[in-house]
Amino acid sequence: MRDLLSLDGKYLRNRREEVLIGLFPDGFSFSIDELTALCSAYRQPDADGKMKDLAHVIVRYAEQMLASMA
Repeated sequence: MRDLLSLDGKYLRNRREEVLIGLFPDGFSFSIDELTALCSAYRQPDADGKMKDLAHVIVRYAEQMLASMA
């Protein structure tokens, strides 16, 4: 299924990386409160009712960081 949907394609991998680096430019150093707020913010649609680009990737990564801090 992953191959069929090209979920591991070069373009998508590069987009994920760009979004994460843009959001976490300082080596991914955030407090628990900051990561929790980040998850909450990226789970909510914007004023037009749309989710931010790759919001699910950001939330998932932040959740993984939170789990590793526990």
